[in-house]
Amino acid sequence: YQRYKKPMVVSETGSVGRKRLRWWKRVLSEVTDAIREGLPVYGVCSYPTVDRPHDAGFLLPNSGLWDFEDEDPSCRRIPHIKTLDFLKNFATPLKTS
Repeated sequence: YQRYKKPMVVSETGSVGRKRLRWWKRVLSEVTDAIREGLPVYGVCSYPTVDRPHDAGFLLPNSGLWDFEDEDPSCRRIPHIKTLDFLKNFATPLKTS
């Protein structure tokens, strides 16, 4: 922000496995601090939001907010409850003063 004086978006952020909750706590703590300091943070994008099977290629499985079980022929998505609960509680309006 100091360089370009433009609003910010944190894009394509996330982590894998058991690190997901800790990652979101850290990132959103920093976003909260920035907003409270008056910086224009317009959004945060989770990537990937929905996991993909292991054989989909370049990214690790168990990195979304919903997981995918490779062996499940129905392709059922499984919510990562701890992370989703944290994000749900975070998604309340922030007080900037």
